[in-house]
Amino acid sequence: MELRLSVLLSACLLLGRLVGPTGGARKVRCPRRQSCDQCIRAGPGCAWCHHPDYTGSRCNSEEKLVQAGCVGDLYNPRGGLLSVTNETRRRADQAVQATVVRLTLRPGVVQSALLTLHRDRQTTGEVTLESSPAPQHLNITFNHTGNPWVTQVNVEATHCPPENGSWTVTITPKGFAQLLELQITSECACQCTRRPPAAPIPSCGGRGFLECGRCVCDAPYTGARCQRRRWAPGPARGGGGDGRCRPRPDALEECSGRGTCEEGFCICQEPADPSQRYTGHYCECSDFNCPHADGRMCGGQGRCACGRCVCDEGWTHEACDCSTDAGPCTGPDRNVCSDRGTCRCGGCVCEEPFRGVRCEASPFTGG
Repeated sequence: MELRLSVLLSACLLLGRLVGPTGGARKVRCPRRQSCDQCIRAGPGCAWCHHPDYTGSRCNSEEKLVQAGCVGDLYNPRGGLLSVTNETRRRADQAVQATVVRLTLRPGVVQSALLTLHRDRQTTGEVTLESSPAPQHLNITFNHTGNPWVTQVNVEATHCPPENGSWTVTITPKGFAQLLELQITSECACQCTRRPPAAPIPSCGGRGFLECGRCVCDAPYTGARCQRRRWAPGPARGGGGDGRCRPRPDALEECSGRGTCEEGFCICQEPADPSQRYTGHYCECSDFNCPHADGRMCGGQGRCACGRCVCDEGWTHEACDCSTDAGPCTGPDRNVCSDRGTCRCGGCVCEEPFRGVRCEASPFTGG
């Protein structure tokens, strides 16, 4: 009897399924005030919102995060198939047909594959499958489908291992020169977790960098946007109250009159309109009081950061109302402003005495 081992892959195979000890959905309490990695390690019911402007608890069920306004910026990995390859190996001077399946597992999400034995002629008998030892955090089970030649192989990680790595489990039909090799990695770290950029970014007050939508602040700063500074114990600066919450000794109000001073740093007031929030160590920064152009803040071509416009690419000036595109200034001869002027904000500023849209008119030629 000659058998050939293969893994059938279709839309119904290697799909992630949430299961519990009794087959039902697991109820997991998602941790608050934790990192993205800690969130997804808590269980398959927890997702992470990585939108930088989201102000609620970032770790929650996907349903609750969407209800709270986090749409399109969710990280909720399910694991899945990476690749399937077939190769021939030698074992004890015998050729072995091996099917290698690479997959990732998020703890609590089962991945399944169908293992099918094809027989070349009619035969009877029970096929016994053997599995190599698996790590403690992996559960591998077989479900019979009613067809003695087809078995469903289920793989589940019960928890995240202490260290990320990869594991190989080999499944062999006893007595035959075929095998199924599962190469498994755990999905226990967020893709948005990354090393900081070379320089702090404006979204974090210029004092930190974004990681999974949340600011990681440089010492000694803290706060949602690195707007607060942790002060070392010492005498207060200035007179009256805690001078550490005043930008200058002669400043009349703590926290610019927009917050309260607690333990040496300002807690800025939470406005009714979340888009009108003050930030900064002294609550001196606003992201809604910036120059306007054409009735729009930052001309609609930038964003407001601490009272100043950060322009989109291709725009400049205080209100982002000046285009850097030289196309309107360039003539058919590819000369900018006919070499008689300077292109500013998408228009030519001509040298005297030239005129025209591209400085093409000259009083000497009657143009």
